[in-house]
Order: sequence, then C-alpha cells, then structure tokens
Amino acid sequence: MINYAGKLLNYIYLCKFEENRLPKIDELLEKSELKPHQLQMAIDYCIERNYLKVIKSLDTDKNGMQNMQLWEILANSIDLVTNNNKFKETFGFGLNLGIVSFNWKSEEK
Repeated sequence: MINYAGKLLNYIYLCKFEENRLPKIDELLEKSELKPHQLQMAIDYCIERNYLKVIKSLDTDKNGMQNMQLWEILANSIDLVTNNNKFKETFGFGLNLGIVSFNWKSEEK
C-alpha cells in the first residue's frame, strides 16, 4: 500500500503544480484503477503522515468510500516529492518529475 501512497502523492503534486488544481476522489479512482478500499488506505496513509489535508464527512459515496475532498498538499509532502532520494527511501521507488504521466500499477514482489 505504501507504493500506492507514493504514486498518489506524485499524481496530486503534478495536478497541483502543473495544472493548478487538486484532483477529485472520482478522478483518483478512475486514473489509478485502485479499488475504493485501496485508495482509501493510501489516502489515510498520507493523512496520518501529514502529507495531505483532507475534508471528510461521515457518510459514504457510491463506491463505499468515506466522502472526502482533497483540501491541500502539505509542505512536507512537497519536499518529499521534490527530493528524489528521500522519496525513494520513503516509498521504495524514485520519481522523474519531468514525466507528466506515469503508471499507477506497481510490480508485485
């Protein structure tokens, strides 16, 4: 799951700093092709480590996920995404921020 959290942060970073927007949860589900519970776990991982600020409600959406909206990508996650060595140490893979799109799928070990 940590792999998905890293890819999630990278995607959110690219949306924010290349398109000046934060993606909606439906977009993350569609682009990542993750199951709702997998995306929920990746988002929760990022919230617990103060990478993302998210507004949550008590009800669930059509996918069974808790309703939420990305509110902010926090400074420590920006530092993490822009420091390839630190990112690789944290998530187990490196980034090339010159690439606009990337593959969400991870190689299972």
